Amino acid sequence: MNKTQAEANATLYTRAFETLAGRLNVGIRDFDAAYGGLNVVGESLLDDGVLNQALASNPPRGWVHSESPQDVADLWNGTSNAHTIFTEMTGSKTENTFPELHGYSYSIDRSAVKHVKNQHGNAQTEANRGQVAITEKDIQKIGDILRDYDDVAYEDIPGTNNRRFAFAKQFDDGLIVYLADSNKKRRDLRTVSMWKYPQSANAQDVLQHAVSLSNLTPEAEGGISHNPNSTPNTDTNQDILFQGGADRGMSSREHNLIALLENDDASTFVHELGHFFLETNTCVARDLTAQPVENLTEQKQQFLFDVQTTLDWFDVKDLAAWDAMSLNEQCKNHEKWARGFEAYLYEGKAPSEELRGLFRRFRSWLKQVYHSLKNLNVKLTDEVRSVFDRMFAGDEQIQQTQYINGMAPLFEDAAQAGMNQAKLPYPFQATLHQVSSIFQKKRSSENFQTTFCMVFKLGFIYRG
Repeated sequence: MNKTQAEANATLYTRAFETLAGRLNVGIRDFDAAYGGLNVVGESLLDDGVLNQALASNPPRGWVHSESPQDVADLWNGTSNAHTIFTEMTGSKTENTFPELHGYSYSIDRSAVKHVKNQHGNAQTEANRGQVAITEKDIQKIGDILRDYDDVAYEDIPGTNNRRFAFAKQFDDGLIVYLADSNKKRRDLRTVSMWKYPQSANAQDVLQHAVSLSNLTPEAEGGISHNPNSTPNTDTNQDILFQGGADRGMSSREHNLIALLENDDASTFVHELGHFFLETNTCVARDLTAQPVENLTEQKQQFLFDVQTTLDWFDVKDLAAWDAMSLNEQCKNHEKWARGFEAYLYEGKAPSEELRGLFRRFRSWLKQVYHSLKNLNVKLTDEVRSVFDRMFAGDEQIQQTQYINGMAPLFEDAAQAGMNQAKLPYPFQATLHQVSSIFQKKRSSENFQTTFCMVFKLGFIYRG
């Protein structure tokens, strides 16, 4: 990648985030902190140690280190901008009892909080199960549970080097069961679920039921998925996506990394950036769906519509169905989107006047790689093109560009129009000449504005 290509790639990333932040009415810095944090490396993501110990030294996008239980409570009540809160377990009973967990952190993310809140936060529903509703105060007790639990059970997760742990601890208002999966690569205990029983419950009985992957039914626990592939497993590289093999480029959605390797070309970063954008879009959509519908602006509703348009293109019912799929199941459509993004840039049709030059450059580079659009083996629809357009330009910019693209002179000259230009008033002749000259030049944002000024002037003179 040369300097020109690097600058173009950076502009592409920046412009998308500026546009998306604007659509959501969020500051660009806040949006980037929540959904950005993209890193580009020049080494394979499969090599030993590349992704190890990622939390303390290089936390993924949206991960915040905190020792305060209040930050977890803020996830619960929706006032936190963090995607995940993680905390060290140093000196805890959990670390001392399980040497393999030495140096681990524990984490809880928005999806886990949402699950616990929706599935175990309703007093009536939990009472029908013989359980007690989880509250904001309970979600803050994870650290207390891991530091000094009363009892624990665990089971290996099939096909992985990880385990599912179930911890139980008695509190004044009931017995809390905390479920977490270990992640050897990340050295982290990831919160899966949490629920509570009355104080009279027997810890050993509920733990053996809780930890069993086969016996933990939706009816018993509230609908949590127990497919070991339902979340990316970095031990088996299930969060790694490749561009046509592992020697050109790859990306890790877990760590927001793009790797440009030995045989990368002008298409590699664009392809991997497509993967990143798809993850970003679905992540934003999850956050939006968690908000009351009445709080969603028209732009936010449009964003959700665009994500659904993407899923329709994949022939996936909705976001919930997409989230229920493993990465292996998503991979075909992930690649379809990444190739589609390449095809979108290959066509070179910029959604705004200021991006025309940038899109022309990408079209030129991609033509050198693929020679023909057919070689990308993907067919864009107008609806998907519009989704991509709205990632890089506002509605007014898109409309202006479409207007300009649709402009074409009805006549080559005045004579063809049945007019004798020589008989026109001089101001009219001069303005007409200016307009004609502008349309013959390469279009730009400045020319666009000038053209409209001239058209307005022309109409004024003619009416006068």
